[in-house]
Amino acid sequence: MEWVRSIENNVKPMVSIVMPVYNAANFLKNAIQDILRQTYKNIELICVDDGSTDKSLKMLQYFSELDNRVQVICTEHKGAGEARNTGLDVATGEYLLFLDADDRFELNLIEKVCYVANKNDLDILIYDGSIINAVTGQQLDSMHFVRNELLPKFQVFSYKDCIEDIFTLSDSVVWNKLYRRKHICDNNIRFQNVPYLNDMYFNHISLVTAERIMYLNEKLIHYYRGRYNAVSSKENRNQYPLCVYEVAKEIKSKLLDLELYESVKNAYFRSIFTEMLWTLETMEGDAFIDLYEEIKKLISEWDVTIEKMKGIKYPDWLYDEILLMSNLQPKEFVFYLIGKYKRLYENAINSGSNNTIKHCQKIINQKKWRFDRGLLSKNARIVLYGAGDVGRDFYRQILEYEDVEVVAWVDKNYQNIKGEYKIVNTEKIRELKYDKILMAIYDKRQQENAFEYLTQFVKADRIIIPSFQEKEREGLV
Repeated sequence: MEWVRSIENNVKPMVSIVMPVYNAANFLKNAIQDILRQTYKNIELICVDDGSTDKSLKMLQYFSELDNRVQVICTEHKGAGEARNTGLDVATGEYLLFLDADDRFELNLIEKVCYVANKNDLDILIYDGSIINAVTGQQLDSMHFVRNELLPKFQVFSYKDCIEDIFTLSDSVVWNKLYRRKHICDNNIRFQNVPYLNDMYFNHISLVTAERIMYLNEKLIHYYRGRYNAVSSKENRNQYPLCVYEVAKEIKSKLLDLELYESVKNAYFRSIFTEMLWTLETMEGDAFIDLYEEIKKLISEWDVTIEKMKGIKYPDWLYDEILLMSNLQPKEFVFYLIGKYKRLYENAINSGSNNTIKHCQKIINQKKWRFDRGLLSKNARIVLYGAGDVGRDFYRQILEYEDVEVVAWVDKNYQNIKGEYKIVNTEKIRELKYDKILMAIYDKRQQENAFEYLTQFVKADRIIIPSFQEKEREGLV
């Protein structure tokens, strides 16, 4: 292209590519080579090593000596958000790309996005990509980063043209977007220093302040799911359950400062609820309850009712789950999630969607009833009463404690229970020597019936009935 050649004659880089790097040695070579081999050459690649402990830094230094377009900055480990801010501070290009060290890129990515952005005088260009299973190398079926049905009818648009969809028409990530650097700097848009979702604030504020946005319907990036990406790991989500809630508050605060909150309120809540519910589904134990409580507060704050939600464009599943959460306790919502994913699992089997099958299995398996070790004294000898879902989860967890002995596992329907464990008749209790009977039953009526049966021959103070109430945080998930 004549345009490409004329731009490349300039000394100043047209595009600054900011890449945070943290222990990415296994994937870094391919990612950097994809960038240095781009058909468009007038770039600077700013690699910010975020305190890597593997060979990442050595690899970066090698590429910086090989190609003078590569700049390496070393920092202490502070997370991808701070690393991106560091790169942003030294960038000089007219446009910005924020790419990750574990992904792959089409070799004409930069040429195409720069051409379209320059031709249409854009603040932001959104483009599509594919999702690759990092283990198998297979492309995941029917997955996109952009929802075409939500795009406005205008080729070039702003939030005013899609006021209820501006935050959900594209995934809340930065690596499928090209940004005009002036737009980012003039609006002082920064990445948050949070354990995960560090680009969510950046994405929301940049979109709502941009005057000219466009979508390029081409898959130019290949996102590898299941690689190192520690920022969005399950461990971080469980360790910092309220991160997504804090991010949401910061976005709202900025929207209020910009006097845009009331205009985009519906879009904000659609986006926030979607992200929060997705995050909630990946959490376990107390982390699940903590975030659930904050989501309920947010629902209450917005005064979500059926009447108020009429006329707002919500996906059916989101509409249903918001209303459910406003009325359900955490334990009840867990049951809903398990049922939801079991239905999706059955549909996926019928349709042959392996990716959906695996995802559903993961969600179903991680929703467990939690055994509270504090219920039992040290070296307790117990009878576990009940072999349903609660009983099985309790038993697996009790086995991890060397100072608790399960003398017997009993259930009235012991003859109908199949599996690797030996379940015996409840009448066996009369013959056993034990300290306590631990009742692993959730249903209140069944609890009462079992208690009535047991107290015929056991003193009540030898029977432990775990509380499944939200405030006591015992036995959930």
